[in-house]
Amino acid sequence: MDEATGMTLLTTLKVLYVEDNPVDADLAQRTLARLAPDLDIDIAATVLAANARLSGASTYDVALIDLRLPDGSGLDVLAHIREHGLPMAVVMLTGSSYQEPAIIALKAGADDYLVKRGDYLERLPQTLRIARSRYLSETARKSRPLRVLYAEHNQFDIDLTQRYLTQYFPYIHLATVHEAADVLACLPFSGDAALDYDVVLLDYHLHGLNALEVAKILLQERHLDLPIVLVTSEGNEEVVAQALRLGVSDYLIKHQSYLYELPAILEKVYHQTTMVRERRALQEAKRQYEELVARIPVGVYRYRLFAAGGMGFDYVSPRFCTLLGQEEAELLHDSSVLCPFVHADDREDLQHVLRQQFENPDRFHWEGRFQVHDELRWLRFESVPTRLANGDTVWDGVLSDITARRRAEERLRLAGAVLDSTRDGVLITDLQGNILMVNRACSMITGYSEAELRGQNPRLLQSGRHDRAFYQSMWASIQQIGYWQGELWNRRRNGELYPQRLSISTVCDERGTPTHYVGTFTDISQLKRTEEQLTQLAHYDPLTGLPNRLLGQSRLTHAVERAHRDS
Repeated sequence: MDEATGMTLLTTLKVLYVEDNPVDADLAQRTLARLAPDLDIDIAATVLAANARLSGASTYDVALIDLRLPDGSGLDVLAHIREHGLPMAVVMLTGSSYQEPAIIALKAGADDYLVKRGDYLERLPQTLRIARSRYLSETARKSRPLRVLYAEHNQFDIDLTQRYLTQYFPYIHLATVHEAADVLACLPFSGDAALDYDVVLLDYHLHGLNALEVAKILLQERHLDLPIVLVTSEGNEEVVAQALRLGVSDYLIKHQSYLYELPAILEKVYHQTTMVRERRALQEAKRQYEELVARIPVGVYRYRLFAAGGMGFDYVSPRFCTLLGQEEAELLHDSSVLCPFVHADDREDLQHVLRQQFENPDRFHWEGRFQVHDELRWLRFESVPTRLANGDTVWDGVLSDITARRRAEERLRLAGAVLDSTRDGVLITDLQGNILMVNRACSMITGYSEAELRGQNPRLLQSGRHDRAFYQSMWASIQQIGYWQGELWNRRRNGELYPQRLSISTVCDERGTPTHYVGTFTDISQLKRTEEQLTQLAHYDPLTGLPNRLLGQSRLTHAVERAHRDS
């Protein structure tokens, strides 16, 4: 990484170019200097010069070799590289469009080939890099041993095979046995158990059981996921046919040069089995994914903005379609089918947000209303963008139905508005009596702000005019029936005592367990003053302040009643 520019720098590749034609060599060198300055080219004109360079102190990453050279063939240079185990990729150049030279080169160990025609020089940098990458991958693969269980009754064949593989394919490790019983003893009895071998190589003629019987036990009775290669003599076509029907992966006829074919067959069946396992694992992962997206309460989608223009859904889960009330095929064909179902008041906002995303991709989240089957639903889109190598941008995200949440929020908003607008004070506490919330009217009546009351106990407001028995009776009622209502005196922040009408209720959760207490109260100071004024007017003359006839009659009645009691 270049710290100054933030650009990723390409690793320099050192290339040995074996070419006897100076014009071709010069053209290639000029083209690579223009298209791929990270390629360092060293030119050799003959097999002898190339081998000398390869034997020297220089190390190369790739060899680019012309097939025809004045002192031999490019295959001779390839053979030198592979026989000496030089760690480099090889690309063969040929002037012929026939496939035979290319096939010969690939079989001899070349990583790729290129025909000298048309724009081959323009394709040369990419070909060299791909060949190098392929070589490194193949080297890494061969660094892991291929474990083969070889069953053969003929010790001479065992020794011959062992020597050949050790010399030319040392990563293929043979474990040898002579009898069928030994094969069965070396392998597990169940397909669930771990395998110690990657391939089983069976000669048809074994002591005890023949190879077909062994294969049947391993594949059909033990259900082992293990490739089997059958080795048999010429003229046993019927045996081969039976083996393939049983599930044997491949076969090899024991002709004069069969050992040359053996490594490729072992590699092939191993990789075929590996690919089948990987495909099976992918199918299982896909099944689990589809099961997951079908069960989760949110929809899953991928939306693509094409670099060449255009946009649309790559994928929508069944739940995504259900939440929107749309068919999968319609959404994948044309994502604009959603537009008419967006609420008119939300449509412009959605279009604005999408334009911003397309211009500057970022985390996306948007909530809006959709008409879904004649019902207005609130939906939330959330996604994360990824810029792909081809220039496209995709957003992977989820879609949630938030209608219930939105309705709950609206109810809370209305409840909050009611609390703020009511003239009655409201005070909410936890079960320990700690004040959690008060409304505006509570602050106006008591003189305390919400911040001053939060966390305090309502005892802060007590007037001192009620004894302990009064409060014990109050809380006994709340504990027994969950409710109390009555009148009492409390104290304002400025010390003024005032009467209030108070009701306290217990709040329970969905299981009926108490969680909070809610008190609502009204300041009845004015009401008390009005009652006192009415009493004054009823019993005293408003002008003189002297008791009036009603009060005199009342007092006379009380005096007569007292006299009767005393007599």
